[in-house]
Amino acid sequence: MNRLIISITKDDDYLDNPDKQAKVKKLEKEIDQLVYKLYELTLEEIKIVEEFDKEK
Repeated sequence: MNRLIISITKDDDYLDNPDKQAKVKKLEKEIDQLVYKLYELTLEEIKIVEEFDKEK
């Protein structure tokens, strides 16, 4: 997934292509879900992480 994100974001038209940007966001969310599962985070912990991420 990371390699796919990198290849998409390296495309010359990435910043002007909402479809590519949406694809990257979708892939990032999939990675987030895998990490949450890996660390066995509870829904409460996931909420904390996602709220922290929004502040950035």
